[in-house]
Amino acid sequence: MMSIDSHCAWPRGIKPWVQALALILGLGWARLSGVAVAQSLDSYRIQPTDILVVEVVSEPQLGAKEFRVSSGGEISYPFIGAVKAAGRTTTEVQKEIKDLLEADYLVNAQVMVQVREFRKQQVAVLGQVNRPGLVNIPPERKMTVLEAISEAGGPTRLARTSDIQLTRQSLAEPMKLSLEELRKPDHVVHVEPGDVIFLPESRL
Repeated sequence: MMSIDSHCAWPRGIKPWVQALALILGLGWARLSGVAVAQSLDSYRIQPTDILVVEVVSEPQLGAKEFRVSSGGEISYPFIGAVKAAGRTTTEVQKEIKDLLEADYLVNAQVMVQVREFRKQQVAVLGQVNRPGLVNIPPERKMTVLEAISEAGGPTRLARTSDIQLTRQSLAEPMKLSLEELRKPDHVVHVEPGDVIFLPESRL
C-alpha cells in the first residue's frame, strides 16, 4: 500500500500534526478522497455508524426503533433481517423495507426512516486560529473553507492570511489560498472530510 508520504506534499512544519489528525479522524486517508458532502437531508447518503429511526405506522410491534448502521453498512430489521443502508438515502431504505414487509407480512406498509445521529465528518483547522482543532462538517450542506476557519474562532492577529494552506488527500500539493480571495462570492472553496487547513504565522 502506498504511504501518505509517497503521494502527498506537506506544508513544512505541520506534517506531524496532519499525521496525528488522520488517526484522530479515524476515517483512513484512502477512504477520504471523493467523499461528497450531502446537499440536503433528502439527498444525504447514509454512512456506517449513523443511527436510524425506523417506524411502521399503525404496527405496534414495529414502532419507532433505533438501529445503528454497522461497519458493513447494514441494519438488522425484525422479520426481514439485514437491510443495506450505507450509501442509500432514507427514501431508498424506506422503499426496500416496505417492499420486503409487503412481500410476506403486511399490506400497504407505511414505513418511515429518519437519521437520528449522523456520523461525524470533520476537517482540521490548525496554526494561527483562536481554537485550533477539529471542526464538524454539517451533514445537510457543504461547508466552505471560510466557514471552517470561522468555526475555529477565526484567524489570530499573528496569522498570515495571504498564505492559507489546504492539504487534501486527492491533491498532490497543498492548495494556496488567501482570506481576501475566500471572501469573494466568485471564489468559494468547499472543504472535504479529512482536509487540513493551516494558517501560518506572519513573518514580522
